[in-house]
Amino acid sequence: MFKNITLVLISLAIISCGIIPNTYLAVPISGTVIDKETKQPLEGVIVVVHYNLYKGGLAGRRQTGLLHVEETVTDKNGKYYFKAWGPVSTWTGRLGYESPQMLFAKAGYYHERKYNDRRTIFFGKKGAGEIHVPNAEEMEDGVLYRSLWDGKKVELQKAKYDDEYARQLNFLSNDMDRIIRYGFDCKKKTIFGLIKYLHKEIVILKKKNIKRYVDDSLEIPNVKSCMSL
Repeated sequence: MFKNITLVLISLAIISCGIIPNTYLAVPISGTVIDKETKQPLEGVIVVVHYNLYKGGLAGRRQTGLLHVEETVTDKNGKYYFKAWGPVSTWTGRLGYESPQMLFAKAGYYHERKYNDRRTIFFGKKGAGEIHVPNAEEMEDGVLYRSLWDGKKVELQKAKYDDEYARQLNFLSNDMDRIIRYGFDCKKKTIFGLIKYLHKEIVILKKKNIKRYVDDSLEIPNVKSCMSL
């Protein structure tokens, strides 16, 4: 009996110390991107999906890594597809409830950022402080994640090359910075399409003498280093 108790205590200690990794897998994601006004499908939209790792709880958390990232482009029907992946184990942290997060970008359009935003935090005595994530399911070989945007349409709005468009590109630069900072290798060119898109749009804005926010985007260290390749 004491032997069994000892084994249980050792197991709990190992888990609490983070010696046992977190294991994840994901189902395929597909969808359609359309013009917000015309409702017509958009070809050539760059779509990036990424799964960020975090440490911390309700009191605060910080990003500690990047578990998975992929990029694709929509076809003539505005369709995109990401295949399933995993199981993948990590000691770096836990997937956030937002995972997977997705970026949609096309020249002359405001970009869109989509993520899983549904969660329930239990404050009662039973399970107090626990976060229930509807898009995640405990499986035999890990935690399975799915996108709440799977099978849905994403609308992109046309933009003018002005200060507002430059401001939105600056937001996109910061999203990209977090992807690059936590494990993305620019030389592998996993999201190189998105980096090239950002660079071309910034060049157009500078030619139009729109400087506000543009220099800020160019000076984000990780994005700047990738653009130089």
